[in-house]
Amino acid sequence: ELYAELMRLFEGLSEDRENNPEEFQDKYGSHYSEAKTEEKNRERYEYRTVQSYSDPGGIQERRPYIASVGRAKQVRIMQIQDDRGNDITPCLVGFLEEGSKKQPKRAAEEGMGNDAEWFGLAASKVLNAEEMLKYKRKHWAIENRLHYVLDETFGEDKSTIKLGKNTMSLLRKCAYNIVRLLQMENPEGQGGIPDIIDNVCDNLKIGLQMIFSPIPSRY
Repeated sequence: ELYAELMRLFEGLSEDRENNPEEFQDKYGSHYSEAKTEEKNRERYEYRTVQSYSDPGGIQERRPYIASVGRAKQVRIMQIQDDRGNDITPCLVGFLEEGSKKQPKRAAEEGMGNDAEWFGLAASKVLNAEEMLKYKRKHWAIENRLHYVLDETFGEDKSTIKLGKNTMSLLRKCAYNIVRLLQMENPEGQGGIPDIIDNVCDNLKIGLQMIFSPIPSRY
């Protein structure tokens, strides 16, 4: 219900802004903001646009704990290279209009699927678009720092283990924590995660020390 309300609110704001920018600025400018980012992440380009509004009267009447709301659009474009290794990934506008070799344009009734997603945002304090975007990125930190490493480096998704899979999952997370602790102990001297794993394999005393010795608090 709240998501639908947010979508209607920002669709109306976007329409007003497009039809009469000056009047929109006078009426909503002190409460409305936008922010955009573009970055390359894990062999794909990610584009994010966030709209923020800090005077959602109708929404606040039923939910007084909400101080500001937002709407975020995220578009993911898989990187494409030609035979020579040149990057030929389409730009955002070209992708939305034509799609790409890896992500063909879908029929209108199919929507964009996971290639382009809308998110509703709500906060208990007043946040502008840049601040909302920052919090949105923190939400993905768990995926980037934990699950992606478990899948890509520790091969969790490719594992064919059936008996004892929960035990193996726990062991992977223990190994992951050891690697992160080693990074925290010597952030400048340590390389990437594969390098740290190699170091532990070459010298098992490092790993055993992290398992059986007391670990000092990081807080």
